Amino acid sequence: MKNKIEVSIITTTFNQEMYVEKAIQSALNQKTDFYYEILIGDDFSTDNTKEICSRYAQKYPDIIILEPRSKNIGLINNYADLIKKAQGKYIAILEGD
Repeated sequence: MKNKIEVSIITTTFNQEMYVEKAIQSALNQKTDFYYEILIGDDFSTDNTKEICSRYAQKYPDIIILEPRSKNIGLINNYADLIKKAQGKYIAILEGD
């Protein structure tokens, strides 16, 4: 049985390789007494953002869900898709930079 997710953290990214690791790590460093998920929508970055996010998604498969886009869909569509996929009772926005 999957644990009940209390908070879904939504992170959209696009070419944020200089900052995205620190953003992801900041969410992972939080001490909580509830389950949470981090949904990352990489909007077809052309730098190393997707690779950094992939590395974290592989390291934390029970927490991080990466949605890499096969083409640029834009910020609003990226957010909307992640919000639809969020399982948490609450949604928190974490900027990728």
